Amino acid sequence: MISLWFEQIDGKIYCATQKSAKIVSHLKNNPVCGFEIAADKPPYKGIRGEGTVKITNNGNTILDILIKKYLGEKESTLSKYLKTNSNTEVAIEITPHKISNYDYTKRMKDTVLSTGKECPTCGSKNCESVNKGNTDVISTWEKYQCYNCKKFWYY
Repeated sequence: MISLWFEQIDGKIYCATQKSAKIVSHLKNNPVCGFEIAADKPPYKGIRGEGTVKITNNGNTILDILIKKYLGEKESTLSKYLKTNSNTEVAIEITPHKISNYDYTKRMKDTVLSTGKECPTCGSKNCESVNKGNTDVISTWEKYQCYNCKKFWYY
């Protein structure tokens, strides 16, 4: 099992990694994989599936897409580092064949995240910052989402 950044494009799931990574040789020899796309904080929900894999040479393009998604437009130390090695990136293209979803929101409705923020709508503390890479808001305001009532607010 390995955690990778991903993006869904035209029904396929794309990741990028170095050509020399062990996962690349493993997937070339065994082009069927399982995958899970899920939140890493409660309430847990996501999808699991199985698909076939192709390793392609457009890793540089996919890496640019992933950097924008996960780090935003602003250049950072990590984005610079990743781009210095981009000429040896490959893309992992997963074509899903089986997909199932799960959602433990009801079961975990009382789970509290450690943000210390309360939702102004329902009072739940089951919320987190969703600013990840977002540069279109004033830097002193942070966007939060409540997982109980699904509302967003700025703090």
